[in-house]
Order: sequence, then structure tokens, then C-alpha cells
Amino acid sequence: MELIKCFKALSDKTRLRLLYVLQHYELNVNEIVLVVDMIQSGVSRHLKILMESGLLTSRRDGSFIYYSAAQDDAVKMSLSLVDQSLEKEAIAGKDLATSREMIKIRQNRTKRFFKTSLKPLPLSGIV
Repeated sequence: MELIKCFKALSDKTRLRLLYVLQHYELNVNEIVLVVDMIQSGVSRHLKILMESGLLTSRRDGSFIYYSAAQDDAVKMSLSLVDQSLEKEAIAGKDLATSREMIKIRQNRTKRFFKTSLKPLPLSGIV
């Protein structure tokens, strides 16, 4: 992690909000857009800066990319600064609550998918 890129990434209030949420939850861009109430292009730009700074990691799952805070020691020190900066702000609590809702919606969508698409096949015609 390059220190100057890290501090530059941390210099924006929106990126601090994103980091705060993404150290608690792994979210995709669509979910993040709803959490921070921004347009997708703005969120993507902030995510790119955070990724380039080494503060975020991502993983692909099908057509989605999920983002979360990186877990190495240098990043954890930076994230403790983010926590201290935001933990008492109302917007941070709102962001976490909205993120929890995004996770619940995703889980319910997954459950519904498997309930409807994994119905047992009829056994008629099998010898």
C-alpha cells in the first residue's frame, strides 16, 4: 500500500463512508449506490480510487463484483482512523443500517431463487 495514495483516498468524506460500510459488509456496486444514495458512476469512481490505494479488495461472483475493506495490517490501522472519524456520526449509523437491509434483501432473493428453481423433477417415465 502506497501511503500517499492511501491518504489521498482517505481525504474524501464519501470514500470514508464507503470504507466504513465496507469494513462491516461486502457489497456490490448496486447495493452501495442505494446505501450512500449516489449515482453509479460516482460510486464507481470512488471505488476505483479506494481499490488503487489498496484499501479495498474485490471478488467476482457471477456477474457481480463484491467489495470489502482489505484485511492487511497497514489497512487495518487506516481503518481504525476511519472508525474514529465516523463512528459517532449519524450518517455512518444510517449507512450501516441500510447496508444490513441490502444484505437481508440479497439473502431473501437467494432463498427465493433456490426455492423456486430447485423443485424436484417428476419421476414419471423413468424405468
